[in-house]
Amino acid sequence: MTQALDIIRREHTRIGSVLTCLRALSVEVSRGGWRPHSSLLFTILEYLDSFAATYHHPKEEQHLFKMLRQRRPECAATLDRLIREHTEGRALLAQLRESLDAFWRDPRSVDRFRQAADAYLTFERRHMESEETEILPLAETALKTRDWDEIGQAFSDSEDPLFGKSRARLYDELYDYVLEHAPVSEEPDDD
Repeated sequence: MTQALDIIRREHTRIGSVLTCLRALSVEVSRGGWRPHSSLLFTILEYLDSFAATYHHPKEEQHLFKMLRQRRPECAATLDRLIREHTEGRALLAQLRESLDAFWRDPRSVDRFRQAADAYLTFERRHMESEETEILPLAETALKTRDWDEIGQAFSDSEDPLFGKSRARLYDELYDYVLEHAPVSEEPDDD
């Protein structure tokens, strides 16, 4: 259990760190203090789309949620909501990407970008908090050791061609790049 939970929580922490970078850039952009002269914002969105939406969420749905649904059928409505939120998050991320494209072409569309960033950030933080406070504690009590072994294997499987080591290295590199190049915002993160 500990290995699987550690991996899930570590992935949430990484996503949260990138969201914090996005928040800092969004604040800087709306203050007029930073213009997307580099690809950093696009890299952040690529990381969130690739890692969170393509790598992390499917494993949650196919393994953690599936197992929890079998052991605790009464939590089906919550799991269904979280799966819908994964889809909604991708839609909000697409809107954010469109607003960034518009901002890149015309800096006067900064308000549209900031609104899209705020909507996405608020949504994703709330979603992860739901998983951390509702699902993971329930899973800790409901799932058996063999369930956790299977979930842990799925989250750490290095032989899967879609989620293998080379792909993990790519996300590590994107993550490092984002953290290295993002400005530090003085505005507290109130999400």
